[in-house]
Amino acid sequence: MDYTLFFEKNDQLAFLLLQRFFVKRNTIVTASSIFDTLPISEYKLSQLLISINSDLATIQCGKDSSISMPEKKHFEGA
Repeated sequence: MDYTLFFEKNDQLAFLLLQRFFVKRNTIVTASSIFDTLPISEYKLSQLLISINSDLATIQCGKDSSISMPEKKHFEGA
């Protein structure tokens, strides 16, 4: 059973975005690759990243995790 179907729309998008970082592991994810695979705007992407980083700060388990943007249009998960 696909339990992601029970997620609200923003949670589904955040989950899909996190999957992009999981697949890429220690590499950089570009904004264009995100826009190619997810039906979101730049504004929605920035809102999702704020929400995800807030959640990651709440559930830290020994390692500081976040998604940062070291270069414009390039995102890096740590």
